[in-house]
Amino acid sequence: MAPSPGGGEVGLDAHLVTGAAGLIGQHVAERLFAHGDDVIGLDVTNDYYDVGLKEARLARHPGYRHERVDLADGAAEARVFDEVAPARVIHLAA
Repeated sequence: MAPSPGGGEVGLDAHLVTGAAGLIGQHVAERLFAHGDDVIGLDVTNDYYDVGLKEARLARHPGYRHERVDLADGAAEARVFDEVAPARVIHLAA
């Protein structure tokens, strides 16, 4: 298990969801939680709309880990993959 900034633990079979703080990504993550799955959310979390709202949407779930990463930053992306080795990736980032 990896420590989660959201206060929970993320299992080794977690789903990595890019764009998790957005509307569609958040709903996909919610469905995964409903099935008992853990989620690592990758999102640049820009200020297009309220950043606090975006981060709060998923932080309440104990099986959630949020990584504020721009997918254009290959080194940061690789760091996350090296740390958590997600079982599956759902790419929803714009």
